[in-house]
Amino acid sequence: FIKSKNNNILLVQVYVDDIIFGATNESLCKEFSTLMTSEFEMSMMGELTFFLGLQVKQMKDGTFICKAKYCKELLKRFEMDNDKAMATPMSTSDHLDKDEKDKNRAGTSGKSKSKSRAPSTTSEERLYYGYGSYLWFDSEEERTRFLTFFSKRVVAPPRIIPERYPELQGYNDLDAQLHQAGLWPFVSRARKEINAALIRAFYSNLQCEDDVLYSLVKSTPIELTVEQLGRIAGLLFQGDDVSHYGGEDWVLNNEGLILNELGITELKRHASGRPTIHSANPDGHLVLYIVTRIIKPRKHGHTIMHGEDLKLIHAIMHSAPINWAKFVMINMTIAASTEHDHLLPYPFLVMDILERFKVTTTVG
Repeated sequence: FIKSKNNNILLVQVYVDDIIFGATNESLCKEFSTLMTSEFEMSMMGELTFFLGLQVKQMKDGTFICKAKYCKELLKRFEMDNDKAMATPMSTSDHLDKDEKDKNRAGTSGKSKSKSRAPSTTSEERLYYGYGSYLWFDSEEERTRFLTFFSKRVVAPPRIIPERYPELQGYNDLDAQLHQAGLWPFVSRARKEINAALIRAFYSNLQCEDDVLYSLVKSTPIELTVEQLGRIAGLLFQGDDVSHYGGEDWVLNNEGLILNELGITELKRHASGRPTIHSANPDGHLVLYIVTRIIKPRKHGHTIMHGEDLKLIHAIMHSAPINWAKFVMINMTIAASTEHDHLLPYPFLVMDILERFKVTTTVG
């Protein structure tokens, strides 16, 4: 769809439930965004930085283009993706960086005095994060984005199934349902510690294109398909999308059935009209805890059941074949938006991802 206004154009592309738009004037983008979010339940996912297989970042001092994804697809096309990779011969101690201010330095050679994994950065490109530790960034734009939108973003508190629940009636049934639904490894995962600074850095650079996650943490590129994410998270990576589960009017037609399965005898509704978990049986309370604090954590409203919550509860209790890895990927992408102050979810999973890509999980 194309809209012309005062010699400017707005281009809108609609693909199923995704909308990509751009304009020759930023005011047209803001106008369209405001209109859509006011009329529909939609989330802005930020500026598109992946296009035609290329990662593109527009910065004040130039445009950064990364061809990693394009190169992988090219190798796959010529059936070379499984061939043995060879490293490019070069010094392992020298670091390359963009330094236009010091022309002489660019022509010098010799071993770097730094023994850190960090690339050469100026004091403006690294950020002190307490206890003598630093985060470093590849560009001023990356640093500014982190400071503006993510440095104080709340990381979801690490949650696992509470120890007290096994003693309550009904837990054994839910335990079996979680195993059958393929969720047990994910909801029971735990770690001794997390690093909130690195989790924020991961989300500050997170983008998704064609069901592939991309991020950059401490100069380490991260790329994950749905299958790879599922294997790290211990989640099913095949099955139905939650958004398509049961059809369009499924929640409207099945709300009473789900509430009955949760053992709710005295229904209390929130001011919004949504049902609450009050008077549910113990496993009903636990399944909503898992949904609102582990599978799709949110800041508040943990006793209120939204339409998607009801779908998730039903899918868990009936061991429906859901692509849980894709569901988690979608929620990670939404959380990375700069349009809203979303809770940053899945701290355990993000730490596992960072370690899988050999990112040092201490800040400094």
